[in-house]
Amino acid sequence: MSSKILCLEGEKSNSPHGNYSIETVLEFLQQSSGIGYEHHRVATRAELDHRLAEFGRLKSYSLLYLAFPGAPGQFSVSAREDVTLDDLAAAAKGGWGNRILHLGCGRTLKVLPKQLDALRRSTGVAMLSGYTSAVDFFPMSILELSYFALLDQYRTPAAIAKHLGEQQRYWVKTLGFKLLG
Repeated sequence: MSSKILCLEGEKSNSPHGNYSIETVLEFLQQSSGIGYEHHRVATRAELDHRLAEFGRLKSYSLLYLAFPGAPGQFSVSAREDVTLDDLAAAAKGGWGNRILHLGCGRTLKVLPKQLDALRRSTGVAMLSGYTSAVDFFPMSILELSYFALLDQYRTPAAIAKHLGEQQRYWVKTLGFKLLG
């Protein structure tokens, strides 16, 4: 993963991590591995749509990381604004080809496999990753540090999943981590 991560995270009042921010994990990743990132807090659906369109236009981002409170098949941008996997697919307009979509939103990927396949096809992403279980900040951070570092070392989802399973088997299972590609 030679380019950088675009991370969109809910406002502190709507963060799945309480007072913690995933930006601290991304800072560590940049300092330790040289993987660049851009982080934005997002409080409304309009802001999210703007940032998603930006991701589609700017090809320097290789990974879109969404960090919001999640539920099966959706995540919450605010207390009153949910985004479904179908909404996300529509926002992509098929223009996220050969990139990675990571949903750091607990339980969002707890849907039927055909829904995940449809999301991958309609967004055009090369890889889709996320969680089927609820996530806590620290275990998720450990797993994601390993995952993002492996993305920089390996090119195929099978190789990444194999090495991640060897390094972080417990957290992969506990958090219900999925990687499709």
